Amino acid sequence: MVPALRWFCVLLFAALPLRAQSPDYAPLLAELQKIIDGYAQQQPGDLGVVPGVSAAVRFPTEDRAMPLVSGYSNPRAKTDTCLQCPIKMRPDLMVEVGSVTKTFTSALLLQYQEQGFLSMDDTLQEVLPQVVNENIDGSITLFQTLQMSSGIDTFKGNTTYSEGGAWKGFSSEKAEQTVKAIDDDPALAKQWQTALKILRRKRATGEQKKKRLRKLPAYQQQLASLRQFARTFHRDDVQLAPLEAMAEAGLQLLIDLDFASVQNNEQLKKKWSLLYQNLLIRFNQLNRVYFQDQGLNDFLVRTTKKPFYKQTVAYRMPYNTIGYIGAPTSEPGQGWSYTNTDYVIAGMVGQTIASDPFLTYTFRERFFNKLNPVTVYLGGPEPYDLKLLATGWSKPDKPDKPDKPDKSDKPDKIYDQKQWSRMGFYTSYWTAGSMVSTTDNIANWMHLLFGTDEILTEKSQEEMGTFYDLEDQIPTDNGVGKKIPGISWDGYGLGLMRFMVTMPSTGKKVELWGYWGATRGFNNLAAFILEDKVGLMITINRRGEAETDGFEMLRDFTRAIVNYNDGKTTSTAQ
Repeated sequence: MVPALRWFCVLLFAALPLRAQSPDYAPLLAELQKIIDGYAQQQPGDLGVVPGVSAAVRFPTEDRAMPLVSGYSNPRAKTDTCLQCPIKMRPDLMVEVGSVTKTFTSALLLQYQEQGFLSMDDTLQEVLPQVVNENIDGSITLFQTLQMSSGIDTFKGNTTYSEGGAWKGFSSEKAEQTVKAIDDDPALAKQWQTALKILRRKRATGEQKKKRLRKLPAYQQQLASLRQFARTFHRDDVQLAPLEAMAEAGLQLLIDLDFASVQNNEQLKKKWSLLYQNLLIRFNQLNRVYFQDQGLNDFLVRTTKKPFYKQTVAYRMPYNTIGYIGAPTSEPGQGWSYTNTDYVIAGMVGQTIASDPFLTYTFRERFFNKLNPVTVYLGGPEPYDLKLLATGWSKPDKPDKPDKPDKSDKPDKIYDQKQWSRMGFYTSYWTAGSMVSTTDNIANWMHLLFGTDEILTEKSQEEMGTFYDLEDQIPTDNGVGKKIPGISWDGYGLGLMRFMVTMPSTGKKVELWGYWGATRGFNNLAAFILEDKVGLMITINRRGEAETDGFEMLRDFTRAIVNYNDGKTTSTAQ
């Protein structure tokens, strides 16, 4: 190199700015670890109020979230169902993030708006007319749907759905009721009886019977009814062939038995029940391509000693989920009410635009693949290794067997939710709450969503933060209204909650955007501290009493982070 060029390079290098040193977060992480250690159970054997905590923090200067864990996934002693127990909480264990899923669903529709596929002002009548009925007003806009100001009832609160549908699916009794409803129509029954009488007189063959009967209006109505019953398991345009086969097989049975009365013919009841069970077996096996519930078979064999098809396994999809809602809670835009139905409908809108039946490909390409690590799944359609799911704990109404009431004399007993079938939950809540992920993924998601423009433009982020003002809405299992000192949830945006944390020394209010989400065994709080641009995720593997603890931890985390960035003490005292 010539001297002049050498000196030019030296001067150029000297003129370049030095790379900024990342802050030393070690003291802050130690403080955050101390916070979760104060809540989580530290000794095996006893669950405590908070068995374990999995948390993560994404600082703006770092390229990925930093995980923090404390306590146990399963602190109990070894049993025949948990040979590795006790199991400590680990960063690689996934959790069910519940309604945090809604932030992804809202982001999807806002992306579609950016790309011109829809507008938040579009009505359901315009974009999804098939859901409009006496309980769903066609004038509801997508904005109102995402903001939960639609007035649509939530399916979770519907007694019929909760008690009879969400976890159980349909039984052969339901099939018998379907056939009985057809048989009870005198006009249809008369058509069948007259046609069959003529065919018998003519000594018609099986094929001749089919050809003649298919021309009857009664046949078309009955086939439509049986198809509708079959479709309660799945969307019409996905794997429709086996559903048609199920309807045809049922109808063939009725033809062969001359459409005998269900009420008075035990032979028909038995044959229909057997047919239904066999078809359900085939249907379940076929759909294992899409739906996998590792542990389901083991659980059923362990608890009932019966094959899985003897249990009713729920495969619920959007059309029949939204069928379990009641009358509207308010006129569109005239009130606010928390409803999961809004986000099942929002998923259906995305499904229509993407031509993606389960939205798994769409979510993965647009969102999941941007996270690090990519251990996140849309529960139900996407299989995952159940061994990597942390154990969740709660007090269910029916703890040991989904089809048996709890007659235990131990009302305070807490149950391992890993033994339950998750398919009914996942396919019911879908884009409203079925996501499974590690906590560091969600902290990364909060950073990407609000700390960058990789997911949404600044304009879309502002629209997502259009809040319906609420009074303090800290949720508990006993309802809304329990106040926790120093933190409140006072607004709902488009798939977004606004939390306010009060700094004890100055009274300053710190604003967080995020979400609270819970499943049968997990409590989750995802958030982004706007002022400090820090993404957070805190999960407790316990539902119920631990909800207060989750909000307290979010408050204490926020105070520690804000104080640290202000160069002050990390004390989180109230």
